[in-house]
Amino acid sequence: HLAGNPWRYAWTNFWTAFTVPLTFGWATPWRAMVLQRLKTENTRLGTQSFRYNGELRPRYKAFAYLWLGGIAIYVATNVALGIIIGDEIIIAIERLSLSPLAQPGVAQKGGLIVAMGLIPLSLLTAAYRADTLSRDVSAIRIGATALALDLPRWQFARLVTGARLIKVASLGTLAPVADARIARFVMTRVTMDAPPSLPPDEAAIM
Repeated sequence: HLAGNPWRYAWTNFWTAFTVPLTFGWATPWRAMVLQRLKTENTRLGTQSFRYNGELRPRYKAFAYLWLGGIAIYVATNVALGIIIGDEIIIAIERLSLSPLAQPGVAQKGGLIVAMGLIPLSLLTAAYRADTLSRDVSAIRIGATALALDLPRWQFARLVTGARLIKVASLGTLAPVADARIARFVMTRVTMDAPPSLPPDEAAIM
């Protein structure tokens, strides 16, 4: 069960959110770890508390790939838009109207370019999510028992990207199916080095 004070978590979630734009996103790994530590250390198995032994520095390598890759994708997408439909964008700005961009051929080209940029961005985001999940689970201790999660990151990234496409294509109706596939993929890869030891009375109940 999850114990602890929900207001403490809510306040921490609230004020740490302001650090993300102030640091151009670089507070994201630190914020995620602070919130994960609060949740983990307030989780109980019977009367046993979970411990969280996460380290911050290794997370920044994965985040750097996401941050720098995101900038590269953003620049490349805008350059492509400028080359393909740059004239229409300039006209739209001069007229303060979206009608030049709403023309069928222009809208299709622009939408295709944006979609081509979103796919690698989705893969990078999912790869970062896989790294974070693996580190969060592998940092959990229950007494002397250590959990571990070894996610194949790019396989996970493809699964998450596919799940997003399924949600969009189905207008959200298949979201539970897509989310269940991700949850199953993650949970079946969680391992522990030994069964957690419980007091005799709790072990009998379990």
